[in-house]
Amino acid sequence: QDARAWCLALLRRQMTHAVVFDSQGKVVEPSSVLRKRPLFVMRGRFSHPDFFDPGLFQAANRQLLAEGTPFERQPATLLEMTIHHVSCDETLAAPEMLACIQQLTPRGFVIVTDYPETYLLGNYLRRHSTEPVRFIMGVAAAAKTLHEAFYQTLPGALLEGVGRLLATNVKLYVAPMPREAFNAALGGLSGTLMVKESGKSLVTLDDLMPSVPGLHLFEYLRSSGRIVALERAP
Repeated sequence: QDARAWCLALLRRQMTHAVVFDSQGKVVEPSSVLRKRPLFVMRGRFSHPDFFDPGLFQAANRQLLAEGTPFERQPATLLEMTIHHVSCDETLAAPEMLACIQQLTPRGFVIVTDYPETYLLGNYLRRHSTEPVRFIMGVAAAAKTLHEAFYQTLPGALLEGVGRLLATNVKLYVAPMPREAFNAALGGLSGTLMVKESGKSLVTLDDLMPSVPGLHLFEYLRSSGRIVALERAP
């Protein structure tokens, strides 16, 4: 049998939380990829592998270098897909999942998890590395990350969830995205999220206008450098 499919079966049976694939699409020990390395992490969906944009990793690398944070090993790029997405569970069969993984491995290491929320993934990565961890996401994903609807199971709600996510040396790099795609991504989100009508085709981090009191948290995280607008090269 295919050992890769066997590992994915372990994930579905809740016998592991994460499976890591190397650049050849083979299952490897997570620490061999993650240990003591800076990590660029982009979350996605099996149903939309084309959403992974390699150009964002290049922009993230420039941003990290600009921060002047010293590190000994070269950063690892991680493409993460979860079988338990916060919006809906992925129901693809193992052959389809493996085909998607094989398509993505040339762009970076692939990690498949059962973590719905990003802060749970962050906790897992912190077990392997204390180096910089930078989550790369579109502005719609950033808006969801700061929405209280996804933290109802935590005693501290939004504050606790954001605190767990943005642990020591963890930041969000937020990229702009087309306005139409932004609206589609947030179409089913409860509550209201105001966005500036700039007249431009792209929605940026500057366009987000969370309601009070979330606005104060958003402004603090931006001012403290925990959430950073990711700029592409001209």
